Amino acid sequence: MAVELQWWNGDVDPQELVAYLERSIVLHADKIEDVIATLDHYKLILNPYIRHKTLADLATKELSELSLVEPQFPSDERRSAEDLEKFKNAYARYMAAVDKQASLTLLAVTESAFMAEAYLNMLLAVLMRPEIRASKSIQQETLFRKWRNKVERLPLDCLHILPPDMGDSCLRDVKTMFDLRNKVAHSYPDKEKMKVGEMWFEQSFPVLEAGQPFRKFAITLHNQLPSDVEAHFCIEAAKKFAKFLTNLVDPKIRDSIEFLIESNPIGFNETKGIYGVPFGKTVIIFSGYGSKI
Repeated sequence: MAVELQWWNGDVDPQELVAYLERSIVLHADKIEDVIATLDHYKLILNPYIRHKTLADLATKELSELSLVEPQFPSDERRSAEDLEKFKNAYARYMAAVDKQASLTLLAVTESAFMAEAYLNMLLAVLMRPEIRASKSIQQETLFRKWRNKVERLPLDCLHILPPDMGDSCLRDVKTMFDLRNKVAHSYPDKEKMKVGEMWFEQSFPVLEAGQPFRKFAITLHNQLPSDVEAHFCIEAAKKFAKFLTNLVDPKIRDSIEFLIESNPIGFNETKGIYGVPFGKTVIIFSGYGSKI
């Protein structure tokens, strides 16, 4: 057993403090043993919702701070070798920013979708009915349903859940988000869904339908789906979905559930079969039969 000692605003001899502590341990040995026997043993679990929410927020924050202004090619009258060199360097920086935007939008969309699904799975984990939790096969079937079926069946699969309004506009937006995530996540090069433009070629030489700088096509190919607007849409859809799910929880325990889902890490007591927040100011514990604070 190890004990960490901290003290403030006092001049204390460390040896005297250790001696005092050792005498106290010997004096109260029986009580200490009794307390140790009652300690809760928790498995600390990384909260997937918080992990994905953090990444989605980071991506959208950096997107908001990213400025994309295409440099202008110097005019014929004032063009010099120095001007061309500056333009080349500015354009290289611009294309790097375009690549960064494409990466951030992809991260924002995928993490928003993971965030929404993680929130839904957290509700299932914490409030799942005991009879479902008792059967590994039924529990797995419940967890691997598609997201909309999970929402629709929440009152059947969980305790303390009110019937959801499946016509809520929030669910429409979430479907758009998941559809977009699936579109960019699947690598099959669908000739329609993944199309970014059209062009004719004579052997390896492009034949443009209208005269314009070829660099415009390079930007299109770099800045693939999703767009900046779609990325911000997805993070808002995910957050509204989380609020929608929270509002389905019985108001009597809603604040406690929200506190648990927003905590990281969370804990699981293997012996008692309950989730909790070991590091919370107030330890909140949920079992299959109710909750207590």
